[in-house]
Amino acid sequence: MRTFIFLLFLPLILWGQTDTEVILFDIHLQEDGTYAISNPENISSNPGYDNQPSFVDNENLLFAKTRNKQTDIALYHIPSKNTIFKTNTPGGEYSPTPMPNGKEISAIRLDPDGKQLLYAYHMRNKGSRPIFDTMKVGYHVWVDNRNLVSFVLTNPNSLVISNLKKRKNYTIESGIGRSLQRIPNSEQISYIKKELGSNRIMALDVFKKEKTKIANLPPEVEDICWTPKGHILMGDQNSLYQLLPNKDKNWKPIANMTEFGLKNITRLAVSPDGKKLALVAEVNPEAIVDKQYDAFQNGNYADFEKYFDKNIQVAYYPCDIKVKGLQAFKNAFQRFFTEKRSLDIINRTVQGNKVIDQLKAQTVDGEIYNTTILEVKNAKIIKITYIW
Repeated sequence: MRTFIFLLFLPLILWGQTDTEVILFDIHLQEDGTYAISNPENISSNPGYDNQPSFVDNENLLFAKTRNKQTDIALYHIPSKNTIFKTNTPGGEYSPTPMPNGKEISAIRLDPDGKQLLYAYHMRNKGSRPIFDTMKVGYHVWVDNRNLVSFVLTNPNSLVISNLKKRKNYTIESGIGRSLQRIPNSEQISYIKKELGSNRIMALDVFKKEKTKIANLPPEVEDICWTPKGHILMGDQNSLYQLLPNKDKNWKPIANMTEFGLKNITRLAVSPDGKKLALVAEVNPEAIVDKQYDAFQNGNYADFEKYFDKNIQVAYYPCDIKVKGLQAFKNAFQRFFTEKRSLDIINRTVQGNKVIDQLKAQTVDGEIYNTTILEVKNAKIIKITYIW
């Protein structure tokens, strides 16, 4: 029994899959003027394309979520942690955005025949209508009930202002990125001007049709968001940065996503009250592995335990369940955190949401070898299976 119990904690922990996920964080501005994020929650936790978060209000978040081989509009209720689907359309919808009238959602609809248009969907599932008849919109942002700014799929891509009342479109710029954002406390929007070797954040006065530069971006970055206090947040690969225009000369790093088991940040959105940050990223198995192992080697059981699901199962291959539930798991091996041990991973294979480790451990009982399969769901280990 001692040998089995020790092997419970020998495998390192793998979080998730390579698909994009929507992650919700708490965020707050510290006394030194930098933001801190904490308490990540994978609100999509789903194979496939989960992307493009947009806050309706402080309690509700829209995003595009894959199901049944199509992408539909999902609405996540933060207090209850419940997700409901607002559409069920063959082909799918993308970039869901609350409309200023408070009754509808606008989203890019892609039909199975390849037709792509911007649609409005009633929040209470009372039908939909096309906003444009022919203009192929890729991304968009609302200025008010009458004015809309869009990333239009032309060659190159174009920035277009649309006055819906007058039914007029004005092309302002070409060669732009996908991030279109309202600038807080203004009637301006920001967009990304893409040029060879550099990207720039630009401000557009929609009514005067005037453009001004705000800041430079790294060449490969084109996703940003604004906080209610006027800071810009930007993700560059595995790191999150902030900039306060007209004050900061350089981008300030505020978080390393590997600390949270994430990588490759793309879309970002901040809630109206500035207390929640939603971002899109890929899970990073190796980062979770390293963090879990560090917690174990440092004897930090509280940190180690958080990587396991409350209904964790431990089994001998193929399905002989030995331990079930986090409390039983804790009772089985917590005392081994105080013992001297060493571990070598001979080989590792990752397949989907499973990691397979071949291990050699030096324990008080001598040298032990085994193969371990860990199954991960919702950013937690749900099952460990040992092959002797």
